[in-house]
Amino acid sequence: MTMLKQLKSLSRLYNMVTFIVAHVTTEDMANLLNSIEYVFDGVIEMEFDENMANLGIPVRRMRIKRMKGVSHSMNWYYFTTAKGTIVPVDINEIKNMLKNTLESLGIQVQGGQ
Repeated sequence: MTMLKQLKSLSRLYNMVTFIVAHVTTEDMANLLNSIEYVFDGVIEMEFDENMANLGIPVRRMRIKRMKGVSHSMNWYYFTTAKGTIVPVDINEIKNMLKNTLESLGIQVQGGQ
């Protein structure tokens, strides 16, 4: 916790934006992330959508989990990368295409949108 507070102090002293990237999710990392949320003014989460990844569709998503003093949405925004640029993805369109494909194969899909 002390290290995080010192990092925040340095960031404020030099008027810098600080990024902390966590690549793994373990119990220790969860504790660290909780501390980061407590100490820093903003937290942006970015990850692969696990459900889509299980279907073989590598779609990333991000959301602003916390941003002090700024109203924001907690909704996930889906995207992928193509030729070095970020491309928005309409996740509902992908879900509908999958549903239509399954139904054309005679598989009824329940729930969802």
